[in-house]
Amino acid sequence: MVATLACIATDPQNAFFTHRILPSPLLPSSSVDSGSKMDRCMAVTQLLARVDPDTAAAAASSEQALAALLSFELLEHDAFIDFDWSPKLLKLAAQCSEHTALVTVLSRAFGGEALLNAAFADGPSSDQVYSEVRFNCRETVRILALELEALSITALSLAKPGVQALMPDEELPERYEAYVTNHALALKAFYADAAAHEQVVVSWWD
Repeated sequence: MVATLACIATDPQNAFFTHRILPSPLLPSSSVDSGSKMDRCMAVTQLLARVDPDTAAAAASSEQALAALLSFELLEHDAFIDFDWSPKLLKLAAQCSEHTALVTVLSRAFGGEALLNAAFADGPSSDQVYSEVRFNCRETVRILALELEALSITALSLAKPGVQALMPDEELPERYEAYVTNHALALKAFYADAAAHEQVVVSWWD
């Protein structure tokens, strides 16, 4: 399990997150750690990586290459980002705003279109993750990047009453507007960068 700690893109001006450990505004700075995976075991969260197609192809056919990708061994223009538990909240916010049609777009952006490695669907046998490891190909990434441009940050941030009504027994983040804004901006920027570099986006929970 990986904590919500690494490369959360809270600043839309940060176009590249490669090899950067950025503190999340949702956690105290003490939660941020650039140590080993074992050192970062705190909570299961949504992770995305944008990688070169050759890297994805290697991970699709090699357990060792898959393990390297899931361990964040990235190349020059590659990056990963931790989305905490935001996918559910972002989709509910879209559902409660004028962006109902974008719920499917968000599901595709976070969920991937296919398994990355059918032989090791949940990651390498020595260190499985908490979901299937899925991916979006370059063409899908390009399409999603364009579709995500229509996502209104203001509309999502104003959807709090509707989201709370759909989750009456769950506590929303204390800083709901900042939480939704930061993660929505991060998703848009991440896919825009992946499209610009003609990359594949890999998704999993860990």
